[in-house]
Amino acid sequence: MGEVDIQLTTANIPEDVSYECCYGFQSGTSEQHSTTSTVTMVIPATRNNDMFTCRVRYDNVPKIPTNRDSLQSMLSLRYKENNVAVLDDPIRFANCSVHTNCTSCIDSDSQCNWCPFTFKCISSINDSCSGVDETVMESCPKLLPPLDNDNYVVHVDYTYGETPLVIRAENLGQFSDSFSSNRFNCVIKNGSEVLFKTDAVLNTDGNVECVETRFDYTLADGMASLEARLAVEWIDNDVSIDNPDRTGVTLYTCGGLGTNCAQCLSIPSIFDCEYCKSTSPLSCLLGDRCNDVIDDLGDCELPQIISVSPSSGPTEGGTVVTVRGTNLAITRSQIRNVTIAGAECAIIDDSYRPGIEFQCRTGRSVGGKGSYQVEIEFGYLTMIRRGSAFTYEVPTLDSLSPVRGPQAGKTMVTITGYNLNIGTNLRVTLFGQKCYEKAKAVDEITCLSGASDVIGRGVVSVAIDNWSGKFGDGTEYEYVKDPTVASISPRFSFAAGGTEYVVLGQDFDIIQEPRLLIHITTSNDQSGNRRKRRQTVDIFKSKPCTTDSGGTRMMCQAPPIDPALFSTRQLLAVLGLELDGVDSLLRLDNYTVTLHSNPSFQNFGKQSFSNTDNIRLTIDSQGGRFEFTEEMVEVLITPCSREECVCEDVTFQPGNSSLTCLVGTTNGLRRGSTLTVTAHIGSYNQTVGSIDITGPINPVVFIVPIVVTFLIIVVVIVVILLVVCYRGRQKDSRYKELIVEMEKLESTVARECKLGFAELQTDLDELTGDLSGHRLPYRDLKVYLLSALFPGYKDHAVLHPVQLPIQRQISSQKAIKDFHDLCMDKKVCRRLLSSLSCSGHV
Repeated sequence: MGEVDIQLTTANIPEDVSYECCYGFQSGTSEQHSTTSTVTMVIPATRNNDMFTCRVRYDNVPKIPTNRDSLQSMLSLRYKENNVAVLDDPIRFANCSVHTNCTSCIDSDSQCNWCPFTFKCISSINDSCSGVDETVMESCPKLLPPLDNDNYVVHVDYTYGETPLVIRAENLGQFSDSFSSNRFNCVIKNGSEVLFKTDAVLNTDGNVECVETRFDYTLADGMASLEARLAVEWIDNDVSIDNPDRTGVTLYTCGGLGTNCAQCLSIPSIFDCEYCKSTSPLSCLLGDRCNDVIDDLGDCELPQIISVSPSSGPTEGGTVVTVRGTNLAITRSQIRNVTIAGAECAIIDDSYRPGIEFQCRTGRSVGGKGSYQVEIEFGYLTMIRRGSAFTYEVPTLDSLSPVRGPQAGKTMVTITGYNLNIGTNLRVTLFGQKCYEKAKAVDEITCLSGASDVIGRGVVSVAIDNWSGKFGDGTEYEYVKDPTVASISPRFSFAAGGTEYVVLGQDFDIIQEPRLLIHITTSNDQSGNRRKRRQTVDIFKSKPCTTDSGGTRMMCQAPPIDPALFSTRQLLAVLGLELDGVDSLLRLDNYTVTLHSNPSFQNFGKQSFSNTDNIRLTIDSQGGRFEFTEEMVEVLITPCSREECVCEDVTFQPGNSSLTCLVGTTNGLRRGSTLTVTAHIGSYNQTVGSIDITGPINPVVFIVPIVVTFLIIVVVIVVILLVVCYRGRQKDSRYKELIVEMEKLESTVARECKLGFAELQTDLDELTGDLSGHRLPYRDLKVYLLSALFPGYKDHAVLHPVQLPIQRQISSQKAIKDFHDLCMDKKVCRRLLSSLSCSGHV
């Protein structure tokens, strides 16, 4: 990128000493991390008698910020051996190209010049512009503001008869020969958004006329107008003409500027707005749109009060009240008087906004506490307008917390009470020192205590507008001497943080959120240039520390450190404490600590141990030595709640590349269970392996199944025996029942036979006893059989012979004869009786 020689003239300095040139730049921050940087360059110094030359390379100069055209530095000539400066001289590195317009270029302190033909800002030392030696401010082409206003005004959504935008300009014609035409673009922007871009021409007066006659744009709700940026660009090279006064364009609507009659009548004449009677409802319009206008305030609608803010204040007065409404006069002088609760509310002149708003300061309430209407008397009306209530209240104070804090201040103080959010101006003092308001509610005020020059206890005062009060019980606030630090330990931590620091000292209990700070300063070489160094200070903040009740001991947990800062395995850092406003302890240079990068342990996989053994674990480093001591590491065995499962007696092996620890007996753990081994260092933890628990087989494992099986067999046998016995008893019972039934049957048969034979004997006796005197009655066999076989039937079907054909009658007779022969055959009868006897039916 080039270089430049800077010459330094000296006198009466030694010639037998080596010299060098040095110059530097500063650059810097974030809530838990802040950074500042210094870049220092060292370059050789060439001597020629009393003249020293320092050759500066542009690529060693930091990039100049976009919002600046130069960097300031101090060039030092110093002894090379001991870095003692001989001469200091300020130098400036300029970048004229950051200027994009003529005015800022010429106005720069960096010896810049504007070239009107290239529209670029160049260095008057290194660059040149053909035909122009130097451009003066008066010759810069530029835009000018209108004569009667700061900005040009354009009513949106309205078609003008001719262009409404004629922009005053200067020095545009003198460069017309350099371009093919005098044509321009008018550009209207809202931030980076282009709203309108239209053609423009240079008129005979040297001004720029935008040819557009209508600008369609919708203003956002609640927006009366929009202040837009204005730019005029040369079409030939798309370069913007200088606008040194930052003249813009006000896009507006009359309805937005004037929402009521009084406000519309107060609009400056440049906007050409009138309040129109011919519209319904009445509205504020552009003059060309209205034929019947209201031009006198007395013809407007009556004033109305819409709101009063705040709506309450102390009875002593002094509250600044904002009154909003419609048609609240055109000028301040037209409001004659404002009263609340019979007391005057003094109008604040510079707060008046025509037609819609004004402010006044309340007086002492005549009627005491209560709600009262705001009354306004206008000079152009014979009546008093009333509306929107204002309430007078009396604040009360109950408690203060905390009641003491450090002399340096910045303690968050809370005051409780009632009606504490009324009024507009709150002032709290603690022992004569201001407490800066943070928040307030109806029953609470929070503020940040200021610093005090002295220590001691004093009155707490709260003032709201004209009211002031103190605690009725005499509560006071005490400024205590700032905390002091006696010691901080340990002196190490890790990138993951989590190291427990013990801070000993005095008065830590007065601090609300103490925090530990770690300052890390790193110095880096850039681009391989050993003479170009950047120093960076990084600050890391811990979570709030805990303090004991006596305020002499504080426990802080080290914050995590950005691993990118660990170019080596260790860093040297400085501790500090953030204790409210105690700035003297933010950096404690006497308390340095060594920060270790997070270690890496080698995973030993899964190992098996008997549950009767004392387990000795060996954990190796993943790469190199362990950069910490035994007390920094803790090895935990999980899941296990017993103390024997904590790996104790951590010992480094020779070379510090591995460590061992003793778990202790694992007796009682279930065989086959798996334990996880985790190494902890501060907040860093890594799983390094797992343990499988084995051990001798317990005899119970075999005895229990055998006993259970035997018992099951016994139970089965007993059940079978019970079933067999039960069934045997059932058979015996059934057999006995059958015997009883047979005996009953035999008795029944015997009795029936006895009765039968007795009846037979009786019948025989009767028959044989009368043989001599009487004969038995005789009946025909057919009649006897019918009466015996079919008693009661005199005409039965069997009495009628079957009517069969002759052939079947012969066959039937033959069959009956054959059956009779069989029945009379003795062999057949024996066979029949034998068969019946075998079948059990006889």
